[in-house]
Amino acid sequence: MKPQEQTYSKSRRLKNQIKAVVTNPYNIIVLIAVVLLVYLIVLPLLDMIATTFELAQRDIRAVGGGKAGDFTLYYWQRLLASELSWTMLIKPLINSLVIGVCVSVCAILLGSILAWLMVRSDLPFKKFFSLAVIIPYMIPSWCKSQAWLSMFKTARLGGAPGCAGGAGLWPCRHHHRADPSLLRLYIPAGILSTELHQLRAGGDG
Repeated sequence: MKPQEQTYSKSRRLKNQIKAVVTNPYNIIVLIAVVLLVYLIVLPLLDMIATTFELAQRDIRAVGGGKAGDFTLYYWQRLLASELSWTMLIKPLINSLVIGVCVSVCAILLGSILAWLMVRSDLPFKKFFSLAVIIPYMIPSWCKSQAWLSMFKTARLGGAPGCAGGAGLWPCRHHHRADPSLLRLYIPAGILSTELHQLRAGGDG
């Protein structure tokens, strides 16, 4: 084969490979998903983190000078090494870890028992249970969260109590209302960026 023909065949092969990748519907869907992920999640998150290094107008006096928009580590210091650290970082992180461990243990136990019953036993209505165990995966998380709030919400979170509280099955203390920020569940990746952004936006107020 002549060198010119070999070069042509390589370039044509490369062109065909690129065409196959571009025209593959799966690759197009993945590309669109990645673009949406970056635009809707990654870029806003990076922007929110970037604002934690910028001094807000209301905190100029607290840092002892400067102007709005200057670089500062004031919010990181308040979050990681101040009296607010326990309330805004450590306590929510511990709560999340405890809940995660408990949920994992319960899920493993329940899943193992159900799997053994479905495979190794003559459980009645086996077809029904095989469908019922996957129904929770079909329900969006926000629907389950709203259902949980409607059932177990208390006056501490603000607003009317849920069904269990209204029926007297769940203790409701109307005279005390806790800070909602202390009752939220956090994941480690979201604690710092969210709380730092709140510190910058709201200050002590």
